[in-house]
Amino acid sequence: MGEKVLLSEREKWLLVFLDGPDLAGGGGKEWVDPIRIQKGMFLLSMRGPSKELFEFSPYHWGPFSKDVTETVRSLVKRGLAVRKPVEGRSWSVYSTTDTGHSQAVSYREALSESHRGWIDGAREYVLGKSFVGLLREIYDAYPDYASRSLLAP
Repeated sequence: MGEKVLLSEREKWLLVFLDGPDLAGGGGKEWVDPIRIQKGMFLLSMRGPSKELFEFSPYHWGPFSKDVTETVRSLVKRGLAVRKPVEGRSWSVYSTTDTGHSQAVSYREALSESHRGWIDGAREYVLGKSFVGLLREIYDAYPDYASRSLLAP
C-alpha cells in the first residue's frame, strides 16, 4: 500500500467522497466530474455535519469553490486520486488510486455512521442527477448561487 499521507480535514472528506460506494454496482471505479465534486462538497458544506468545510461563490455552473479545485489537485499530486481526461471535452473526471482507496477506507471507518451517511447521501444525490437536473435543484434550493449561471432560466 505505501506510506499513509497526512491529510487535512478537507482532503479527508473529499477523498472519502471521491472513493464512495460504487453506485453503478459494477464493482469498479466510479469516476466523478468536477461539477458533481463541487456540488457534493457544497451540499456537505451547507447541510452536512462538517459545515463550512469550503467557502463557495456563485459562478457559471452554480456554487463554486476554488479550494475544492485545489484540494482535488492536491490529492492527485499526492498520488491519492487520479485524473482522466474526457475525450472531446475540456474537463476530466476523477477517482481514487489504490493508495487513495486504502486511505479513504481508513478515514471512512473512523467517521461516525451519521457522517458516512452524509457523504454517501451527497455522493448518491449528485451522481444520480443529470447535469441540468442537478443544477436546477441546487438553484431552487440556493437561488443566490444561480446569479452568475450560464444555464438559461
